Amino acid sequence: MEPQKFNKYYDALRKEWEKRKHMTFDPLSEEPVFKQHADLLIGSGNVLLANENKTFVVDEYNRKLLRFLLLYFNGQEEAENIYPGKGYKLHKSLIICGGVGVGKTLTMQAFSEYLKMTGNPNAFHNVSVTQMINYYKQHEHLDLYTYNEGGRKGYDGCQPENLCLNDVGVQTSLHFGQDTKQLVMDFFHARTEVYNQYRVKTHVTTNMSPSEIKDYFSNDEYGRLVDRLKFYNIIHMNGESRRK
Repeated sequence: MEPQKFNKYYDALRKEWEKRKHMTFDPLSEEPVFKQHADLLIGSGNVLLANENKTFVVDEYNRKLLRFLLLYFNGQEEAENIYPGKGYKLHKSLIICGGVGVGKTLTMQAFSEYLKMTGNPNAFHNVSVTQMINYYKQHEHLDLYTYNEGGRKGYDGCQPENLCLNDVGVQTSLHFGQDTKQLVMDFFHARTEVYNQYRVKTHVTTNMSPSEIKDYFSNDEYGRLVDRLKFYNIIHMNGESRRK
């Protein structure tokens, strides 16, 4: 997309967001209201893809997941019925798994922007495992991504926030000289404490299958992480790679 067209499109979308930020939304069970939110989400995805001259596609592979996530992040109990028999719950965090390029990270990035712009308390920040490793190499701790100590917002020097860690399990055990898996384990142990104390969520995207996820977390030093997977909605995202 040309810069001028992109700026015009983004400005129009932002104005629409600003108007909606001051609205009181009806429950998303009403289809017209649901469509308003869906349009904002798709607009967020289009902005993210504008520099690649692509658009955010909704099709048979992601439509059901997007509906679930819109209801989930807006606290609608209807979300728990989208996948019958799966036991998905509003209070659980998310693990979105699926093949390479199906759109897991993009989906969470689009939701991050949509939730922030609509002032949703379930808004979250995205960070990749690579970003986390690079931060650790410079600072030798993960405080920014666990307790948000760099923010210094809370009375105790930190105010943890909702977070999505992307691309878990993609790197080999050693990445830029760091034991990637151990850092991920340390991150999840810290974020478990964060949830217990502050009730903020940690979401995940990964190329691993549900069974591979269980194997990955079954070998942590303390043997507790695999048991805590029961506090996650583990959702498989179908489809072929969209990286064309």
